[in-house]
Amino acid sequence: MKAVNEKKEKAIQQKLSALPSYIRKQKAPAYLAHKVIQTLSLPEQPRQTEKLSFFVLRWSLAIVIFWVIGISLFLKLTNENKVKIRFVVINQNAQEIAIAGDFNKWDKNANKLIRNGDRWLLDMNLKP
Repeated sequence: MKAVNEKKEKAIQQKLSALPSYIRKQKAPAYLAHKVIQTLSLPEQPRQTEKLSFFVLRWSLAIVIFWVIGISLFLKLTNENKVKIRFVVINQNAQEIAIAGDFNKWDKNANKLIRNGDRWLLDMNLKP
């Protein structure tokens, strides 16, 4: 392999030495290398996957922001205009006490008071 390369190099050198001296010794202008590199350099294009991932990230972020805003507005509206009410009933003999009304669709099992000695307590947030 080395012998083949040496033969090729010698052949090239012989051809170069056969050229007229004004062709062999010409120097390229200083700006030529820069122009050649500019011509050969292609602007770097973003890969399709990078474009897609940026697109997905941007829209995912927008959806999350709208979701958070929507949930916070919903929670604000659902708790707005409600008043904290404490129900207290004093009864030693009761086994169970419950509150029913429009706020729980008259379900007697939905809001049961909790016994604390001879007192029964329940705190609720209700519309006025």
